[in-house]
Amino acid sequence: MNKKQILWVSVVCVLFTSTLLWAGPNKDDFPMRLQITTLAKRFGRSGGVSVQGKANLLDGDTSYAVDYHGDCDFSFQSYPTSAHISQAARWKKQPYELEALWTKEGHTEKFDSCTLKIGVMLSHQAYVTQAGGYKLLKCDKAPNCPLIWGTK
Repeated sequence: MNKKQILWVSVVCVLFTSTLLWAGPNKDDFPMRLQITTLAKRFGRSGGVSVQGKANLLDGDTSYAVDYHGDCDFSFQSYPTSAHISQAARWKKQPYELEALWTKEGHTEKFDSCTLKIGVMLSHQAYVTQAGGYKLLKCDKAPNCPLIWGTK
């Protein structure tokens, strides 16, 4: 290869790599659903936020009640402090760390990701909000888990 060809190959590689990095995570690579039940956030100095709370994790046909915490690099200003937000998720280090996606404000197909550390993980159970907090429900062969997840 001559110098001109090497230069063109280098430019194409740089453009391809930067396009992949700019595109962000692909939602199709996140097969699980994480339903945030409680979300407490504390804003950091770098524009990011520390989060903690309780959530339900749907991994295949199994529901888990999980306690989580993590530090996110994005602001979270458009997210409520407590709601049933449903996020795409995948294991980063099973069963200790999840990576969850949040839709970027003003976009439907661009996402921010955040690593959440899992403290408690209760199989076949789910957290449900109620006045003054939450309660834990058993979900094995009971009709309440499909209702929680909005599935039949």
